[in-house]
Amino acid sequence: MKINSTQLQLIENYLLKQNYILAALPPREVKNYDFIYVIPCYNEPDLENLLQSLRAAHAPTLATALIFVINDSEEDSPQVKQTNIETYEFLISEANNWTFPFTLIPLYFSNLPSPKAGVGLARKLGMDLAAQLFYRHGKPQGVIISLDADCQVAENYFCEIESFFLRNSTLVGTSLYFEHPIEKADPSIVEGIIQYELYMRYHLQALRWCRFPYSFHTVGSCMATRAYAYAAVGGMNTRKAGEDFYFLHKLIPYGNFAEISTTCVYPSARVSTRTPFGTGKTLLDWQLGKLQYVAAAPLESYQAMRDFFSLLPYYFFQDIQQSTQKTASLPFFMRSFLEQVKWIKKLDEIKKQTKSLETFTKRFFQWWNAFWIIKYLHYAREVAFPDIPVSEAAITLLKKLNEQKGKSKEHSIESTGTFELLKIYRNVEKNYPHAFSKNHK
Repeated sequence: MKINSTQLQLIENYLLKQNYILAALPPREVKNYDFIYVIPCYNEPDLENLLQSLRAAHAPTLATALIFVINDSEEDSPQVKQTNIETYEFLISEANNWTFPFTLIPLYFSNLPSPKAGVGLARKLGMDLAAQLFYRHGKPQGVIISLDADCQVAENYFCEIESFFLRNSTLVGTSLYFEHPIEKADPSIVEGIIQYELYMRYHLQALRWCRFPYSFHTVGSCMATRAYAYAAVGGMNTRKAGEDFYFLHKLIPYGNFAEISTTCVYPSARVSTRTPFGTGKTLLDWQLGKLQYVAAAPLESYQAMRDFFSLLPYYFFQDIQQSTQKTASLPFFMRSFLEQVKWIKKLDEIKKQTKSLETFTKRFFQWWNAFWIIKYLHYAREVAFPDIPVSEAAITLLKKLNEQKGKSKEHSIESTGTFELLKIYRNVEKNYPHAFSKNHK
């Protein structure tokens, strides 16, 4: 394949700004790979479940490496560091005796500076090294996949990722379908993980119902990117939590981005004190009795956003005075929020910078992005519609979707249990994968 010099230059420009060098890799591992999986590993006493899952998967057909980024900070306890040392030694032994058709590359980064040490920095270290490997071998389209040490994967994990990227040469990245292994969860948190995953899927489907174009899951263990795209959007950040959300919402608008729904990652359903939010924190609060249910924004908050988005063609073709009048038709809390963020001023700015409805819409969603959605939903919760149990919200959305599809109302979903609701939402995502397309260089 002819090397794309523009894409290669993107990686070079990115690497010149970084402090991490290829010397971190053992010389024997500086090989010509096509797919590189990056797996942060912190205080993981048992990697056997992950390794057994990887061994059981159908073998990749192209050159593949797995970089384990074992890491700890200068402030971590001796016990954590000892566990990491043992993990590193275990993986070195595994790598030396590895007979499977992909390469294990264990790396140990100890005593990282505490202000930045965490999962974001660990992902960045591994993904930067992967980008450097692809750059050295002239493969800007090489694929970097992010996985976690506490996950397991489906048997077709490697081959589905391979074939998806091979079939879609313009693809810059993907999210991967996932399911928490409910049957393996601690009984004390089973209902908590069911409700939290239901919340994730409800929020996603509500955004798609609103026609928000960048509506994808942002799960660190379930994402992949081409090396040049990784570099083009500034690489991984060093946040201690939410690093996946911030990274993917830079990558998705770069386009073309899609879901791989034909395989599955199984993230661990376990409590955690490492991050201030997310799965682990929610399950910890559930186990401690601090949560009676997982809360979600009611559909009314999303409905107002859907109504706002539906006005975009009108906003583009009409003058500011008419646009102001049209905004008055929106619910009071949406009008109030738009006043606070100076929407009419922003509208005038966007219109002056665009000449077609297509470019106007793209520019609008560059502004009203996932971060603005979070701010808006928080505002709507405070001034209009408080959060409700996620099961109630999920049922309301399902009823709305069924009505729009003209489905029979004979079978009521009002009394559907949370696990059954979750299975319905899982099937929606598996059967109707989403994609965002955008032309780019």
